[in-house]
Amino acid sequence: MDEIFKRFRAVGRPVINLVIAEFFLQLLNAAFFLILLIYMDKKGYPDTAAAGFISYRFLGVLLTAIPFGLLIKGLPLRPFFIASSIMTPILSWLVIHFISAHNETMVSVMLLLWGVSFNFFQVGVLPYIIRNVQAENQTEAITMNFATWSLSSILSGSIIYLLRTVNVNFFSEELLLKMFCLLSAIGIFFAFGITRSEVIIKDGRNRFDLRQFDWFTIAKALAPTFLIALGAGLTIPFVSLFFYNIHGVDSGGFSLIGAFANLVVFAVAFFIPSIKSKFGFRKAVPFTQGAAVVMLVLLASTEWYAQFSIAIWLAVLFYIADSL
Repeated sequence: MDEIFKRFRAVGRPVINLVIAEFFLQLLNAAFFLILLIYMDKKGYPDTAAAGFISYRFLGVLLTAIPFGLLIKGLPLRPFFIASSIMTPILSWLVIHFISAHNETMVSVMLLLWGVSFNFFQVGVLPYIIRNVQAENQTEAITMNFATWSLSSILSGSIIYLLRTVNVNFFSEELLLKMFCLLSAIGIFFAFGITRSEVIIKDGRNRFDLRQFDWFTIAKALAPTFLIALGAGLTIPFVSLFFYNIHGVDSGGFSLIGAFANLVVFAVAFFIPSIKSKFGFRKAVPFTQGAAVVMLVLLASTEWYAQFSIAIWLAVLFYIADSL
């Protein structure tokens, strides 16, 4: 065990600060995922309107992902991490404020900017690791990066559930979301702890010259990811509303379900290398994604017999299996 910790510490303090800063942002992201739509529902927003608003967040990500990916070539990434760590909590607070004020235009604008701000951090993490971590330690650094979502979801879900259990009236969804805005601001301190002396790779080429890319290979690689993301984007963000409206699971209960689901995902993740080695990508990926689609259909079908007590337990089971 001590050898494992040594290997993770070997990635260096700047990368550890980067991962911790991301963890605090992911705490806020997870809280938004778990209870924002339920909060909007209680504020009187129809499901269709809530879906429309959430789409602005992903529109912000879509519009900036490729331009930002091109922009950061040959540039230091630390300023973007700091800017994202500062702006994301502020924009999140403004989203909550304008939802409460029923200012729909500003909700859309703030969610669009929220997606842009959060993207500044997400897009830059892997390039920073590749640039600044020695090859023999990159696996540990990347593992730490991907673990932040599961760990933050477990912690966010547990906190929301416990506080709602203590006092459901005092710890409203609005108060909890604002608490996570403040909590995520701790990440600013760690973002400033990222070293200034980055390794910056400059090859002298025009970073915006799109002709230098093998677009056919890129398209082949992105096609399955796009299809998976399209299906997930149409369903996963709205699972909280499904549990709330169909099965009567309030924000505290769904947060507990989400925390447990991510705990299972975190544990199963350790077996992924073995699965890949045994079956290979060509078998493992289609099988797991196909199973996820089946689980999602089964989850949706629980609406047909929601009046029976077993429906909620099956819905939870299907949701956890789909999360895997």
